[in-house]
Amino acid sequence: MKTELNNFISLVRTKGLLTSSHFYVFIPNVGDKNLMMLCDATTIPGMNIMTAENRIFGEISEMPHSIIYAPVTLSFYIDRDMTAKKDLDRWLNSVFNRETRTIGFYDDYTREVDIFLTDKTGETVYCHRLHEA
Repeated sequence: MKTELNNFISLVRTKGLLTSSHFYVFIPNVGDKNLMMLCDATTIPGMNIMTAENRIFGEISEMPHSIIYAPVTLSFYIDRDMTAKKDLDRWLNSVFNRETRTIGFYDDYTREVDIFLTDKTGETVYCHRLHEA
C-alpha cells in the first residue's frame, strides 16, 4: 500500500495535475477573440454508450448500438459592453429568429467548437471538438 502511495506522489510531482481553471473555448464565426477570453467555466462532455441485449447461442450479452453525449455548459463573464452576450445572442438568433419566428438553416448556425485544456504554462495538453454544436 505504501509503495502505491509513493508511486502516486511521484507521478504527481513529475507530471503534475491539470486544474479545471486552465482552458479556453474557441467558437468560430461567433464574435471575436474576446469571446474566447470571457469564457470562465466549461465542462468536457462525457458520453454514454447505449446497448441492447443480443442473444448468441443461448447467452445474452449487451451490444453497443449508439452514443449519447452529455450536454456541454459554457459560462461567460459579461463585460460592461455585454460583448459576449451580444455575440451569443446573434448566434442563437440564427437558430431561431425571435422577430420573424423562423428557424435558420442547420448548416448556417452549427459550429465546430473547440475546448482546449492547458497546463499552468498555457501549453495545450488536450483538445475536445464539439461537432455540429
